[in-house]
Amino acid sequence: MLIKYNANLQGFKLQPYLGPSLALLVGAKEKYSYESDEDGDYDYTNDFKDEMNSLELGLNLGVDAILRENIMVGLRYNYGLSNIFEDADDDDEYVYNRGFMLNLGYLFGR
Repeated sequence: MLIKYNANLQGFKLQPYLGPSLALLVGAKEKYSYESDEDGDYDYTNDFKDEMNSLELGLNLGVDAILRENIMVGLRYNYGLSNIFEDADDDDEYVYNRGFMLNLGYLFGR
């Protein structure tokens, strides 16, 4: 759930927002393959979902701009608050999901 504020400026609307996020792990696999002259083809698949936490808590901060009444452009940053690995004993083993998102949209019915 995001808390959003609408600021009407000349020619466009600016909508900053802030709120928590909850993510659910669906799967965690890695796959790769390579060819070797000595060993032939090698395929490897590792399912490590059991080593990861199934829920993650984060914080979203972003802003959307509404241009020409129906074009939306936005930028969001997601700051993961919880470690995604289940058994992390050392500070070096803590891993968080963090990233920027850029969105572009068309608003219908306006």
